[in-house]
Amino acid sequence: VAQVYRQLRINYEANRQEIEAGDFYIGQMEMRRINRELYWVYRLLLNVYRAIAMYGESYWRPLLLYFAVAFMMAFAYLLGGFEVNGRDVDYALSFDVGNVGSFLRDYPRGLYYALTAGAFLRGEIPTPSSWLPLVQYVNMLVNILLITLFVVALRRGFHR
Repeated sequence: VAQVYRQLRINYEANRQEIEAGDFYIGQMEMRRINRELYWVYRLLLNVYRAIAMYGESYWRPLLLYFAVAFMMAFAYLLGGFEVNGRDVDYALSFDVGNVGSFLRDYPRGLYYALTAGAFLRGEIPTPSSWLPLVQYVNMLVNILLITLFVVALRRGFHR
């Protein structure tokens, strides 16, 4: 069945019917994903690829996930603690209503760190807490994955 999907995709791409070709590409990848003869790691990677970018057919999914992860990771940066202009930023699960103003003032800095993790012009965190480098590393790996899947989907769209 996967070979039939592949041949149909090739035929539709040759006739410049890109939307239909994309549907058959998804079908081809689905047949590959449910193949029990493949190693479980490969099937797991295909499941992740499907969930995040619909096999490279959707560039909106990885882009939206990138920003959603950044908004969540900004909280982790604020909980981890760092220093801004000589002032310690550390909310360490002791947030109260009186801190709303300072939280709103510090959240953009945490969001900046979360958005730029994994980028070439990454913002360096001054005096991070002991576990904040782990948060930064996880954030960097997820950002690189999502940006890569976004670029793959864009490339696939422009390739057509």
